[in-house]
Amino acid sequence: MRLPLIPPAELTAEQLPLYEAFEKMIQAEEYQGFEVRDPDGAFVGPWGVMLHFPDLAVPLGQFIDVAQKLPGLSERARQVVILTIGGRSMSPTSSTRTPRLPCAPGCARTRSRP
Repeated sequence: MRLPLIPPAELTAEQLPLYEAFEKMIQAEEYQGFEVRDPDGAFVGPWGVMLHFPDLAVPLGQFIDVAQKLPGLSERARQVVILTIGGRSMSPTSSTRTPRLPCAPGCARTRSRP
């Protein structure tokens, strides 16, 4: 089942803070060159899914934030932790359920997704 994209004008009071947090997050260098929103401004990929489930998105976002900062783990190990937890919990944002994000024009094809 595909969840519909949520245009910014249709966000609920619970979804709006998430949308704004995603807006800030995608300004980071690792997201540059990836198309994470459709032409109407609706988030695609894992962000679009999380907007449908604010009660899950907030603690999941907090977990990912903490996991990103764990000392002594390489970036690869951090991603394995995040994907393992997502896969075990049947998270709709695990990599097996989320299509790859398309690259914007000029983005190197060798870049991995965020």
